[in-house]
Amino acid sequence: MPTSSKNGPRSLGRTGAKFERAKQRVLRANQICDECRTLIDLDLKYPDPLSATVDHIIPVSQLAWDDPLTYADSNLVPCHLVCNQRRGSKVKKRRTHPQSRDWRA
Repeated sequence: MPTSSKNGPRSLGRTGAKFERAKQRVLRANQICDECRTLIDLDLKYPDPLSATVDHIIPVSQLAWDDPLTYADSNLVPCHLVCNQRRGSKVKKRRTHPQSRDWRA
């Protein structure tokens, strides 16, 4: 089994019963893809590109193998499979809403 640089299995945050429970919690709460902002069809199954997955905001590759963020709802967002694959293992930047002017001035 491949291991990460932090001495644990790389797939820990992407498979198993604990991950599936976290995935279901996140998808029950929200079915809008965090990348493209469109509705996720929960009836589509893997490997359909538009099937439902959850994306780690802080990627598993950058977490210690036993980090609680691996399964934390606060580190998971709903995502289409293709959107998740396109983003890869980069840290997700939080979106900010454009403002009409600088309100601090």
